[in-house]
Amino acid sequence: MAAEWFYTTNKQQMGPVSWNELRELAEVGILKSHDMVWTDGMDEWVKAINQQGLLADGEGNSTKKASYSDAKPPPGRHTKPRREVDEDEEDDEDKKESKRKARQRAEESAKTWIGIRVGLILAGVLVALLVLGGCVVGLIWATIGLGGGGGDRGPRNYTVSNLREKTVNDRAFTFTQGKRVIITCTNQTQFNNTDVDLRVLRDGNARPGEQPLVADDRLPQFDHNCRVEFVVPATDTYRVRLANLGPGMANSCQVVIEER
Repeated sequence: MAAEWFYTTNKQQMGPVSWNELRELAEVGILKSHDMVWTDGMDEWVKAINQQGLLADGEGNSTKKASYSDAKPPPGRHTKPRREVDEDEEDDEDKKESKRKARQRAEESAKTWIGIRVGLILAGVLVALLVLGGCVVGLIWATIGLGGGGGDRGPRNYTVSNLREKTVNDRAFTFTQGKRVIITCTNQTQFNNTDVDLRVLRDGNARPGEQPLVADDRLPQFDHNCRVEFVVPATDTYRVRLANLGPGMANSCQVVIEER
């Protein structure tokens, strides 16, 4: 069996090749004089110029010749250099793969923590919005009341007793824009001709000479009771006024307010 030769070129180990192939490489200039060659049985690698019969014209015959002894690999080399190189390359690939997986795990962990933090922030914002929404609903509830017309300074159904002649009774209520309000007043008076008028005035504060938004001032001989109906022009405080024009006392005035 022909000996197998290994050589280096451009700092890379090549081979195995036969002796004839090695000589052809030298002839065509691929194998340079300073490149190293080695075969089984050599103590160490030698330069191609020092290997007898390798370069043309016996170049290098007077220089150091390769010595032979029992099969012995060159220092730091095995009898199968290519296999060792392959194993080193596999080790490098394993290390690269391990680093890649470790980096991937670190990135996934970072993404997980970012997702948790974003979730906590969103949850906090949601809770804050819920609390704020509850406060707004509570404020609206307190402003417009259960029936859509709250904020009253008195019950929506009430009775005024013993309203004396030439006196008035005012109750303030908040009505909502666009709602239809119906107010009725059932009167029991001292005399049949006792005149009680029902008036609705805008603004919760009385002012001299103010005009009612709507009023029922019919004489008692036409209707002893009172009734007004109107559409609220704007959300505001309105005063429901009972005015006893006399003669005599209004013993009981039962007022019912509906807001639809």
